Amino acid sequence: MNNLSFFKLPLILVIICWLMAIVTSITMMMINAPEYVNLGNYVINVAFNKLFYGLPKHLLIMFIASLAFYRCHIYQITVKNILSLITISLMMNVIVILFDNYILSFIMSYLYPYLNYLGYEAVLLIHSFIPSLLNYIVVGLVIYYGILNLQNRFDRAVDFKVIDADNRVKTHVILFALLFISLSLLFLTPILPFYSASYISGYLIVVIIIALIVYFSIRNCFTIETDTLETARIIKSTLLSFLFSAIANIVISLAMAFLIIMVAYGEYQSNQSDLIMIVFLGFGLQIVLTSLILRAVTKRYFARASNETSVK
Repeated sequence: MNNLSFFKLPLILVIICWLMAIVTSITMMMINAPEYVNLGNYVINVAFNKLFYGLPKHLLIMFIASLAFYRCHIYQITVKNILSLITISLMMNVIVILFDNYILSFIMSYLYPYLNYLGYEAVLLIHSFIPSLLNYIVVGLVIYYGILNLQNRFDRAVDFKVIDADNRVKTHVILFALLFISLSLLFLTPILPFYSASYISGYLIVVIIIALIVYFSIRNCFTIETDTLETARIIKSTLLSFLFSAIANIVISLAMAFLIIMVAYGEYQSNQSDLIMIVFLGFGLQIVLTSLILRAVTKRYFARASNETSVK
């Protein structure tokens, strides 16, 4: 069984979902406004947009699919399994389109009267974030329960143990990173516009920084000895790490903004180097605190001692 793998099928599902999203967008545009479409440029723009703007969703799909495939003992890359992945992707695409066009439209129309009391920037932020969050949740549910309900359509390897002493740590680290980065980008994406290559570059730098922080913070924290996937611990530790680090980063950001205003408009003389120093110190403090939080939470759930005390 050389073609057995834990993460290859989820990655293939992500690629299929991305390609299907591109095809769907192109098809809808060709139906609704074919006279305005420069097909070559449009395909490139759509592919680029679906890849970067959809990155939180892609990481979520890979995380959810990995858990579902593990639960159903699905690890083989076969023609039958690829066809089943296409079926699930089609199902997800149809459900998301129906949800966006009907349910989400109804929810947003209900919220519009209440948004009038907020500022213009807040309305734009909420209008961008709420659909992304709801779409994120729907995609996760469809992928997970789609795989569970269609598991008999897959080639399965029930007697194969995919978690062993060699890959135990790597598997848990990757799953933790997938969910943590996905959540981080979900909350960051609405405030990161995609108007130029410089913004895309900044977005990629943010992704790389978060990935490096997560990896170097938790890589030595998974000392628990187990031959099974600790799904509950992964989800709980990731959510707690994200929540605590988000609170810490928001507080630091507010403090940074206050200091910048004081320096820029205060009575005493200031220069640009003071502002740059505040920004760098703030970002440095955010990185350090996030790293400490990640280490503390993962050690709490995945250190050998926690295994003995059965952390729930």
